[in-house]
Amino acid sequence: MRDGRVSAESVRERGHAEEIVLGRGGWIRVPEELLRRARIGDRAIAGVDGTQVVIAGSLARPAPVGQPAATKPRARPPKAVAELRRVAKDYGGVPVLVDLDATFDGGRLTAVTGPSGSGKTTLLHLLAGLATPTAGDVLLRGSSLLRVDDEERARLRREEIAVVTQDSELIPVLTARENIELGLTLRARAGSADEALAAVGLADLAGQRVERLSTGERQRVALARAIAAQPLLLLADEPTASLDEANARAVALLFARLAAETGAAVVCATHDAVLIEQAESELALAGSG
Repeated sequence: MRDGRVSAESVRERGHAEEIVLGRGGWIRVPEELLRRARIGDRAIAGVDGTQVVIAGSLARPAPVGQPAATKPRARPPKAVAELRRVAKDYGGVPVLVDLDATFDGGRLTAVTGPSGSGKTTLLHLLAGLATPTAGDVLLRGSSLLRVDDEERARLRREEIAVVTQDSELIPVLTARENIELGLTLRARAGSADEALAAVGLADLAGQRVERLSTGERQRVALARAIAAQPLLLLADEPTASLDEANARAVALLFARLAAETGAAVVCATHDAVLIEQAESELALAGSG
């Protein structure tokens, strides 16, 4: 569904998933994965060959494939960007995390996996300083987040950490570009909104108001906002949940490349096998039960 209308449907034929695009008033929405495979950018040439409509790439620039935008390496970060030391977390006396040790190294993508309720989102909140453990310690660059006040934790989030939640938390009346530029202004950081949007395949929608974007497109704007900030620690909660397989794979590759090229520690809570297979490390949570 897109904008309240059916935009595509999938059928299974000869054991393979085939996507059929539906046209309305002469408009046809071609799946992004097909455009990538055909190396078609923002313009195409359409013609008729017998009973077939043939779409081919023009001389315009090729379609974006998820390359990180203007990623500049920071000063070499410590090997352990963030650590959890014997961390426990209870909610109302119910244990969620128990005696957990984990290290998140710079330059690596880590997938945090486990069933619903196992504490994946809680773990991200602890790393971001948005929650405090019932017991144990949380360290960022070797320093305890528990030994600083709320103002200092807020400063660390602004300067060192980017968090992408399941709710994209964008301002709907602003454009995709304006949302990212606002984020950079609040962080007092330099960066290119257009390059970050190109990295997630949304270059052509930079000037579109967020309220007119699909759920998956809004999620990619939120990812672009995080990437533009060039954080030392990037935390993402189910970042591919609203994306189709092609875009999920592009985002997973982007995260892995971002970690390798900038030295950031990228930590994703996820159920997505596409993202898990791109991760260098996996932290599996079993839950308190």
